[in-house]
Amino acid sequence: METNRIIPKLYYIFAIFYFFRKVRNKMDVVRSLFSLLQGDANLTIDLLGKWKFRVRDMYDLLALKEVFDDEIYRFIFEGVKNNTTLIDLGAYIGDTEIYAQQFPEVRHIIAVEPMPENFKLAKENILLNKIKNTSLLQYAISKRKGIANLFIHPNKGQSGFWQKSKNTQKIKVKTITLVDVLKRV
Repeated sequence: METNRIIPKLYYIFAIFYFFRKVRNKMDVVRSLFSLLQGDANLTIDLLGKWKFRVRDMYDLLALKEVFDDEIYRFIFEGVKNNTTLIDLGAYIGDTEIYAQQFPEVRHIIAVEPMPENFKLAKENILLNKIKNTSLLQYAISKRKGIANLFIHPNKGQSGFWQKSKNTQKIKVKTITLVDVLKRV
């Protein structure tokens, strides 16, 4: 295996193990490790004893690590003014919507997620955490309202309108314009 492929894999392995310090149900994760690697886990993660997340694979765990451990959105939320509406384009599994609950200045969240599997998981996670200030819309953002092809990447969070390989699965999704989303604010 080439070095340029080994280094990122090692990073993700160490990053996930470092992230485990915030996971309360570590043994459940360990027991589900094979399923997580295969992408067919049906696991609820207890994060910090405060948040719960349904996850299906290692990509979902990495998203939680980036949001809750690396706090990649903290600088954005710390600058938010009172009564702000957050628009999340590509809500993935609802991680940003749940992270935003730490910031009372965020009054409402409009979360847009086109991929059915991600949408279902985001909805489950929002309900699981009793989040009330979020509207979840199952659309892709496009220049016009209609139907478009969405290409599904193995990392479900990287799916999009562009086919990245010939083996990529394709599904039809409803589209909406950003202007239409902004009208909901």
